[in-house]
Amino acid sequence: MKMKGEESRYDKLVDLLRKSKPGLDSSYDIEMNVIDRITESSHEGILLRLTDCLFGWVNIGWVRRSLVLASFLIVLAFILQNNRILKQIEYLSTQITIDRSDAAFARPDALEKRLNLYRLRGKIFRSGAIAIPEEELNRIIDSAEELKTKYQDVMDLIESDPALKRMIKERLKEANRRKIKL
Repeated sequence: MKMKGEESRYDKLVDLLRKSKPGLDSSYDIEMNVIDRITESSHEGILLRLTDCLFGWVNIGWVRRSLVLASFLIVLAFILQNNRILKQIEYLSTQITIDRSDAAFARPDALEKRLNLYRLRGKIFRSGAIAIPEEELNRIIDSAEELKTKYQDVMDLIESDPALKRMIKERLKEANRRKIKL
């Protein structure tokens, strides 16, 4: 019996709720509220569609992952390229350079003075933090002078013998023909 009493109360409550309808105080306010909500959603819809068109790829997992991977590869290539450039710059800084116009056919004491000035100014004979010792610098100057003297002797010998001069010119032409022209 208790069940029937509870069911009857439940049925009465449901009937009361069905019969009661909300009262409309102002139908105009409800109408304006609905119109405002519709216009707001249409403006948001345009913005939402534009955003989806531009950034919709973010919602696709494989596209997002592949673009992230591509960006990492580009950054890695950039880092490797910069590393290689820095190594080449470091290698070039270790190279010894001599201005040939300054050293050509100078007296031995003038050449030695010029090389010592360059060494003091740091223009040549520097490889990173290691400087060439003075005794090695003197050996370089002596060997350069000896080489210059021997070169001048060979040039004098070639100029004095026309047959030797002709033979050397032919061999130089032959050697130039064998070189790969770029």
